[in-house]
Amino acid sequence: MIKFGIIGMGIRGKMYADTIEKNPYAIIQAVTDVNPESLQAAVEKYNAKGYSDFETMFEKENLNAVIIATPDFLHKKPVMLA
Repeated sequence: MIKFGIIGMGIRGKMYADTIEKNPYAIIQAVTDVNPESLQAAVEKYNAKGYSDFETMFEKENLNAVIIATPDFLHKKPVMLA
């Protein structure tokens, strides 16, 4: 099973999450978003653990893959840590 983490649960993050859910060999292990409402909605919809920052997600989760769905100018730090 491929365990995914998604950083950013806006339009793009939800699109990726909906696609992952269709794959029987993948699960959404954890999601991250700075907006509390978006984070809570994603946690409930995808039955995933939720984090308000990606550093904590990386520390606590054993992920196989990460999708970075933040605005382009916010990609560098999570890409480097991933």
